[in-house]
Amino acid sequence: MEIVKKIDLNSPIIPEQGIGEIKLLENAFSLRPIILSNTLSTRKSDWTFTTVTQFPDWLNFNYKDSLTITINIYTGKIVSLTVKNQYTGKIFDSIGIGSLVKDLFNLDSGFYYDELDEYILHKEDFNIQFDLDMLNRLSFTEQDVLNSKITEITILNHPQSTTIVGATEFPIEWTK
Repeated sequence: MEIVKKIDLNSPIIPEQGIGEIKLLENAFSLRPIILSNTLSTRKSDWTFTTVTQFPDWLNFNYKDSLTITINIYTGKIVSLTVKNQYTGKIFDSIGIGSLVKDLFNLDSGFYYDELDEYILHKEDFNIQFDLDMLNRLSFTEQDVLNSKITEITILNHPQSTTIVGATEFPIEWTK
């Protein structure tokens, strides 16, 4: 296990791997020194911690409101990484926060807008999702989607980030 020594809000976003020194499926303990170095100091903390009521199996570590690290509390593993706001790193070397959806679609025809989930998803790679500035729109056209800006990029380990279990129902691969 590699200990995370710094968080760079300009690090590339690498699907199925991670962002900078933070790696998907790494034990969350790798973050402990960097979190403690900030939260135990006398200055204002760069970190906040949240849970989502309907998904109590996950804990979110939020860094400067630009990077959210989601931990599966049963395994202690980092299951997803979401960037937003002032994050300047890119995915696929060209797509970042504020990029237009049409630029993403031009890179790979496998991306599509899922109206039910309200995300840009990929037909084959379930480990990436993009959120758009489509909030509060009751109806929109295909052009509205194409000209929307990306507001969040999430890379994840789909099996671990979408599975909710009871405390006695661990999948066998989680106990290894």
